[in-house]
Amino acid sequence: MTTTQEDLRAWIDRKAGQLEARGPDYLEGDEWFQVTAAEQEVFALDPATMARVIVVFDAYLAIADIALNELHGTALCQEARKAFPWIEQCVSDSGVFRRLAGLFGVSNRQADAFYWKHSFWEVRQGIVSYRDESGEDSKPEEQGML
Repeated sequence: MTTTQEDLRAWIDRKAGQLEARGPDYLEGDEWFQVTAAEQEVFALDPATMARVIVVFDAYLAIADIALNELHGTALCQEARKAFPWIEQCVSDSGVFRRLAGLFGVSNRQADAFYWKHSFWEVRQGIVSYRDESGEDSKPEEQGML
């Protein structure tokens, strides 16, 4: 009998292998899992080494009940929620992701870099906004500035 962590590792290994088979060019771009040229420079992320961290991040989002992806809703995901009770539901946390990523062979630096790259991708896509920032058409006095 295998443990949940072993089953999740097998799922991650399989998905990372499938992503690696597509080649590094597939991981360059502006989708949530891809890396732009600017992100390569700023976060020191190399598309050729990104497959594993992308798959682990996708698993993290499913386990945390943040994303409806291939893993979400499966028996494996339900078991992972029990096996990793320190992953708070519906909460994204860089330290928690880094801890999970470390269990599956992703370095702290690479986990943090990808986490923050993804976080600011959400801002660029308009998924996340900041209360203290208004639309571009606002006048400075409407934004609370002089």
